[in-house]
Amino acid sequence: MNLVRTYFLIPLRIISANCCAQYKYPFLNPSLSLDKRTGDLLQRLTIDEKLNGWTIYPGEYEIQVGSSSEEIKLTAVISIK
Repeated sequence: MNLVRTYFLIPLRIISANCCAQYKYPFLNPSLSLDKRTGDLLQRLTIDEKLNGWTIYPGEYEIQVGSSSEEIKLTAVISIK
């Protein structure tokens, strides 16, 4: 009888571990609203990270727009001086 219980308990433990995943930080949890995730992330950033995160260095950049990386509908190259 112990053998039967073992076979049933192992899959249940695997399923319960996957369905109830805990995220280290709230901003990683896709079930939270975008406002809550963004607010959590912004609180964790330092002033330096917030200011330097918006820096664009000179060069050419390709911008691709699409519903996925396999379905790019629009491509443009911009130059930053």
